[in-house]
Amino acid sequence: MTDQTTAALPALKAVYSTVAATEIARVIQETYSLGAVAFCELIRRGFNDVYDVRFESGERCAARLAGLRARGPANSAYEGALLAHLQTAGVAVGAAIPNAEGALWRDFAAPEGARTLMLFRWLDGAPPRANLDDVALMGRGLALIHEAAETYAGPPSRYAYSLEALRRGGLARLLAAPTMDDAARSSVTGLMTRLELRLAQASELRQVTCHGDCHGGNTFMASGADGVRVAGFFDFDDAGPGPLAFDLAVYLWAHLQQTGGAIPQARSLAAWAAFITGYRTAREIPPADFAAIAGFVSFRHLWFMGEYASRVPEWGMVSLSPDWISRQIELLESWETLETPPV
Repeated sequence: MTDQTTAALPALKAVYSTVAATEIARVIQETYSLGAVAFCELIRRGFNDVYDVRFESGERCAARLAGLRARGPANSAYEGALLAHLQTAGVAVGAAIPNAEGALWRDFAAPEGARTLMLFRWLDGAPPRANLDDVALMGRGLALIHEAAETYAGPPSRYAYSLEALRRGGLARLLAAPTMDDAARSSVTGLMTRLELRLAQASELRQVTCHGDCHGGNTFMASGADGVRVAGFFDFDDAGPGPLAFDLAVYLWAHLQQTGGAIPQARSLAAWAAFITGYRTAREIPPADFAAIAGFVSFRHLWFMGEYASRVPEWGMVSLSPDWISRQIELLESWETLETPPV
């Protein structure tokens, strides 16, 4: 925003800006029919910026200002319609709220370009963490998402999870990163080639509507008025069509990444067993898809590294240092012999 002290100065273009919570409160109050905003503060910044918004009526929501992604525009039409469909089907999700004009999103001009604002129903509770009963409910909840999404007939997703999409997107950005040397590029290219051979039959695996980020941090466990625990799901900006094995692999990947090892530790195996057992209470996992999960752990990590590479202009080269890249390559190489832990 320009003021009298900067109006005469040469303008500089930003690659990322943190929008003041007071501005988020203002535009929400102006564009939604939810009354006066009593409280608005930034919860976290990152791939997206999320704000806690509370109205004088007592209603509480989460506002999300999407970050600019290297992959392209926000997937807002698909995400909003998918959330509405899942909510209608009885799945616990933080559904998008329409503004006064009935739209589920609106673009605003930020210093770096157009950013998309969406407002979502607030989900009470906390992530399941080490509570195995809650982890099982999260697994079951993911199965219910996959089941309900089979009848989704709204706008198509802009993005999908496939080996081709990974090679054209995140992998290409990673290989072009300024901190990658020839040896690292050769290693990553070799890893991708071997992964494609390992997942050669991926297109024949069961395809689902993937949440895309079901690692535990986007699931909120809460007890209803009847005392029954419910897993509520948030953050569907990475949702899209892809293999069932990929969506399940994200949870295993999260545990393996945290421990930094090739072999899941006892605590991770217990959580993995609870997650898969919970999923199977609502939906089957074909044997071929289950076996393929281990390969998609590497797929997920290459996708993750590509996302980091795309953030170098924002986070700086330190976020993709040669040492960090070397550690990730070692981790990926150790996962080449990983097999899906049996449950």
